[in-house]
Amino acid sequence: KKKDVDSNLGPHDPFILRTSIHCIALLSLEHSEEAQEKFLDLSLPPKFYDLFYSESIDKSSGEAILLFFANCLHTSKDLQTRFMK
Repeated sequence: KKKDVDSNLGPHDPFILRTSIHCIALLSLEHSEEAQEKFLDLSLPPKFYDLFYSESIDKSSGEAILLFFANCLHTSKDLQTRFMK
């Protein structure tokens, strides 16, 4: 049984969501502090966390979210702390 998606995520088109997740995961490979700051400004970590645990995404998107977090946590201690809040 799939869990309800957090209401702040709203309804989404599965294809657009999947491609967006994969694009952001690829951007996280750049290890750019500017990009990581933008991820935080857009509140991507909590949104990705909610999506991952909502069970409303496919396996490939879940793997891309894990890749995103793994890449983003290879950064300074300050950014690591901010990502985990």
